[in-house]
Amino acid sequence: MVVAQTGVQFEKIAPSSRFIEDLGLGDLQDVEIIMKVEKEFGVSIPSEDLERVSSISGLVAYLGERRT
Repeated sequence: MVVAQTGVQFEKIAPSSRFIEDLGLGDLQDVEIIMKVEKEFGVSIPSEDLERVSSISGLVAYLGERRT
């Protein structure tokens, strides 16, 4: 999903990759990824949780918590 939404090469993405700092995404791209994830997984990520989902692993962990 991140590759399709951003164009970042798959090889450059690691679980610890932070969207803005490591992958070089702008704020708008970061918001677009969050919106896509919300739609795809049927969740709502409130603004107070955005810091927790600022990396690939953070987003995966957050989704795991929300799905249980």
